Amino acid sequence: AQVLASLAAHRPVAPGAAAVAVAQDRRAEKAHFAASARSSGVGPAPHAVIEAEADLARVPESLLPGILKTARLGYDGKGQRRVTRRDELA
Repeated sequence: AQVLASLAAHRPVAPGAAAVAVAQDRRAEKAHFAASARSSGVGPAPHAVIEAEADLARVPESLLPGILKTARLGYDGKGQRRVTRRDELA
């Protein structure tokens, strides 16, 4: 996104840097869809954000089994792990 923003000062780019910044971070992407759900009708899938160990206890049982994903730098299945039990979240 930063490179696109710099390039956009000199040339048209698509998609724009702001769109790529949202798409590069799953937390930002989920927040974007949640914020626009009322007008678009498209909300995010059920999820939990885990940023600290204390967040593990707040993950709803309904999300297990599930896929644990990194917020950034994951793509095409990289940065993802299937979890079936709560202890696997750690």
